[in-house]
Amino acid sequence: MDISNWEPQSDYAKRWKAEGKAEGKAEGVLDGERLALRVLCDALGIAWTEAHDAHARGCDRAQLEELLGTVARERRWPASGG
Repeated sequence: MDISNWEPQSDYAKRWKAEGKAEGKAEGVLDGERLALRVLCDALGIAWTEAHDAHARGCDRAQLEELLGTVARERRWPASGG
C-alpha cells in the first residue's frame, strides 16, 4: 500500500497537516541558525562548549540571530550568553 500521495480529506486533517509542516519548517530554521552559530564559532576559534549548546538550544529565532550578530561583530562569545 503506497500512501505517499495521501492527502487529508477533512478540514481538521488538512489543518493538522499544515500545522505540522509549519512546525517542521520552523524547527528546521532554528537548527540551521544553530549550525551557523557553531560553524561561525569554529571559524573564529571559539571553543564550542556544553554551555554554548544549551544556551543556543534555549534561544528562539530572533535571539539566535542576535547572538549570531554579536559573535560575528565581537569575535567572541558574549559574557552573558552561556
